[in-house]
This record gives sequence, C-alpha cells and structure tokens, in this order.
Amino acid sequence: MASRSDDEEDFGLPQHILDAARDAVESCLPKKSRPKYEKEYETFVNWKLKSINKPGIKTTEPLMLAYFSKLVSDGLVVSTLWSKWSMLKTMIQSREDVDISTFIKLKRLLKERKEGYRVKQAAAFCTEELKKFLTKAPDAEYLDVKVAVLLGILGACRREELKNMLLADILIEQDSLIITIPQTKTGIVRTFAVNVPWKDLVLRYISLRPKNIKHDSLFINYQNGKCTSQPMGINKLGGMPQKVAKYLNLKNPERYTGHAFRRTSATFLADAGASLTTLKRHGGWRSDATAEAYIADSRANKRKIGDQIGGCLLDEESCDTS
Repeated sequence: MASRSDDEEDFGLPQHILDAARDAVESCLPKKSRPKYEKEYETFVNWKLKSINKPGIKTTEPLMLAYFSKLVSDGLVVSTLWSKWSMLKTMIQSREDVDISTFIKLKRLLKERKEGYRVKQAAAFCTEELKKFLTKAPDAEYLDVKVAVLLGILGACRREELKNMLLADILIEQDSLIITIPQTKTGIVRTFAVNVPWKDLVLRYISLRPKNIKHDSLFINYQNGKCTSQPMGINKLGGMPQKVAKYLNLKNPERYTGHAFRRTSATFLADAGASLTTLKRHGGWRSDATAEAYIADSRANKRKIGDQIGGCLLDEESCDTS
C-alpha cells in the first residue's frame, strides 16, 4: 500500500487539492496588502525556526504565546499587535491549516493589553482655523497645501487618495469641479464637488503645471509660486495637515497627521446633522460603526442632547422625549 502524506492523513485529500485550496485563500488578499502579509509570516517563520531549530513544525498556541510575548516586550502598541495577529491568522490558516483564532490564551493576552489603551486619533481642524489658513496664508508658499486642504476635506480624502488623484478625475463645470476618487481603500468609488470660490483656487494651481509634463498626477511639487514636473510624494501630502497646524500656531502640531483632513471632513458633516447614510456614503465606509462614532462625538450633537436633557430639568413642557 502506498504511503500517505500527513496532509492526506489529516484531511483525506491529495496534496494538489490542498495546494489549490491554499492558493484560493491567498488570492483573496488585496494586491497592495499581500506583500505585507507574506513578510509578516516570513518574519514569524524565521523566529520559529531560530527558536526551535527544527523546520516544518506547525504553529501551536504555546509558540504563538511566546512570539507575541516577545512582541509585547519589544514595546509594540495594541493596535500593531492586533494587526500582526490578523495577518498571521490569514497566512497560518492558508499555509499550515491552523486557525489561531481558536487560541483562547493568545486572545486573552492581547485583550489584557488592550485594557486602558486608547487609540491616538488624528486631531481635527475647526472652521475658523481653516478659514484663516485659506484666506491669510500666502499663495506663493502655500497654494499646493490649500488645494490639498480643500480636496482632502471636501472629499474626506486619505493621503494616498490625494496622491493617486489625476487630472482625468476632474470634471470642470460652470460653477464647480466634480472630482471622482476611483482608487479607494474600501473599493467604493466616491465623487465630490468643489464649488465657487474654491474652484478657482484649484484651477489656479492646475494652470501652473509645466507644459511639457508627461504624467497626469494632480499633485506636483510647488515652490516659490511655481510648479515642477515631479509628482508629489505620499509623505509630503501626509505632512500637510501638520504644516497647516504650524502656520496657525496650534498646540501639538504633530497630532495633525495625514488622517486629519479626512477626520475634519467627517466631523464637519456630523456637526451639520448629516444622517448615518450620508456619512457612510461621503467617507466610503462599509460599516455603520465608524460613521456612528463621528455622530456620537459630534459637538453639535452633544449640545443638542444637552439642551434636551437640560430642558427637562427646567420644566416638564420643555422636556421633548420624542
């Protein structure tokens, strides 16, 4: 009788079927994220080989506990630990057919690290601050930043969405620009408008493009009132909120990260009383949770609730429970 492989013993399936199943799982990974997943798994496998000095050992809960205890001792924050857990869960399931989500002690370790931890969120600008920057900051130095502010906030754009924005994504109409964001993190195509007078500011920046430019990137380097042909990098775009904060002399400008424009956009919309559906569509969020968080954190909404509850303390007639 022919010998059977370990995989056939475990699953009753030939190896080529198991390989096909593994490839099917990995094909579901986003193209942009796949290298990160593979690198994370490679790092873990190298640690495992170095620790055990025995190749081919399947992952067990004690191994994962030891590995994540090391990551904790290295000082990794909770969000990073969970991110690594998620990537390893996918890769280990695919490569070893081991489901680490069933490792109760490992989950307990990560959840204990989460207690008392609060995610540091990007700071958001207020309307008065942005009005001051857009109207007072000199265009010779800040025109490209102003355009990034406008598009980032009007479109709730991530820094990579600004970087990937093309002239072909802009439709020029009489009183507005209609801008499409085709490449998004969630795969949801979004569209937004830039109306007068801000439309003219964006067109002024576009008009400064060199005539011999060979690419279609909207954001190109800008200095001393002139544009060069070089596309603007994602780090420069991500640093623009901090540049605005420093111009305005705001406290802790480092808190205005590349996510600040998107956060400001959602905050403005929530303060204006936008519905959950409108917020989800504007930001391209698939789940209700993120949009609901902006509504819950809205200062305008908190003031409204304060008026409703405070009214009940004054007299019965002012208490509206509808």
